[in-house]
Amino acid sequence: ATEAAPACGARPIAPPAFGVDPVWSIAENKLGFANSFKMKISIVIGVSQMLFGLSCKTSNCLYFRQWKELYFENIPEFLFLLSLFGYLVFLIILKWTTDWVGLGLPAPALLDTLLNMLLEFGSPIADQDLLYHGQATVQPLLVVLAGLCVPWMLFPKPLLLRAEHKGGYKQLTVEDHAKGGGHGDDAG
Repeated sequence: ATEAAPACGARPIAPPAFGVDPVWSIAENKLGFANSFKMKISIVIGVSQMLFGLSCKTSNCLYFRQWKELYFENIPEFLFLLSLFGYLVFLIILKWTTDWVGLGLPAPALLDTLLNMLLEFGSPIADQDLLYHGQATVQPLLVVLAGLCVPWMLFPKPLLLRAEHKGGYKQLTVEDHAKGGGHGDDAG
């Protein structure tokens, strides 16, 4: 429902519902805006692609019944990815869909929000930096979850494989040899 004036080069009255408003092409900060937009779109697409890859890996683990990979690789990878980068995608979408001018607030700097979440863990968030209700509770929980996922991904699977390798072989006894075990040439 955009109306255009009959003159050539007329601009629509309402901004487009999807996409970038063409008026940005004449703005003074068009390069900064375009670079910021491309960076955020790249993050959203990249995280979506990684989630799709992990979903495919999970379906393979379920199909081939690879439980160690599922529990000690895929699940912590999903949680780590979603707790940090999924949260960043949530913040990007929140920033895009919120009318900051209508609220009388400056648009948040997402890089600062993410860095403060990690580097200033546990310190209170200033009221002007809050993006949504409950942010001061959610962010520390996500950092703790991501921190727990790192040793969960690194240690259990190699230790389980080592224990299986050590305990998986036993030396054959004379009785085992007499029963025909151990040579593998009894086909004939």
